[in-house]
Amino acid sequence: NEAWGKITHKNKVLPDGRTLVEEIEVRPSIVEKILSDNGFTNIKTCAEAWTNAGLISRDKDRPTRTRKIEVNSEVKEDVYVFRVFA
Repeated sequence: NEAWGKITHKNKVLPDGRTLVEEIEVRPSIVEKILSDNGFTNIKTCAEAWTNAGLISRDKDRPTRTRKIEVNSEVKEDVYVFRVFA
């Protein structure tokens, strides 16, 4: 079984007043497949919309972050980090 990503529980009030309760880290291949299966063809357009809405946490120069997904692994990989608010 392949892990799609991981969920990190948070309870953090952001400067804009929203409460971040979880970050869901998902491998890009999974996000791309879900979008493709639902008729979306341009991941960059989707990622830009998510960024503008504050729904993903990203590095300055790209729509992903580098994180460890597998629990017992030291390997870091690019993932989309979706933010869940209360």
